Amino acid sequence: MDMKWYDGIKKPRWNPPKWAFPAVWIPLKLMQVASLFLVLKKTGFSGRAVLPFSIFGAHLLLGNRWNVLATHLLMHAQQYQGHLIFFGEHKLRRSLDYMAIFYGSIAATAAAFYPISPAAAVLMMPTQVWVTIAAALNYSIVQLNKDSPDPSFDKPSAPAPAS
Repeated sequence: MDMKWYDGIKKPRWNPPKWAFPAVWIPLKLMQVASLFLVLKKTGFSGRAVLPFSIFGAHLLLGNRWNVLATHLLMHAQQYQGHLIFFGEHKLRRSLDYMAIFYGSIAATAAAFYPISPAAAVLMMPTQVWVTIAAALNYSIVQLNKDSPDPSFDKPSAPAPAS
């Protein structure tokens, strides 16, 4: 992936600097690990842990697709070309739908953790806040670039002519 694409699109004035993303995600991931540890400490690998761990696993898969690999792409883009919605595929409108699913996975994880460890649920909340900011940024970028001729903005295509 060529970062010239991201550098060249319109972004809101409040767009965080590039360094902010890994600076925020690293502590968030540490809080998520601590959250999982609190649940594991109370449940072990018992049947009570299956649902919370499964939801957490889905959250990790969604988050890694969106965040960790997207950050990694900045350095190793050719290895992952076309595998990510926002940075890899540049499908900005579609990435909003994906972000909603990711957002829901964070809330579902916190809800599943809460009966076992309220503290574990609370540790998931900063991620929810940051993803809210990321979703607002994503939406703002789509809105600012909606008239762009760049196909990255995956505008709805015209219906095919009837044959």
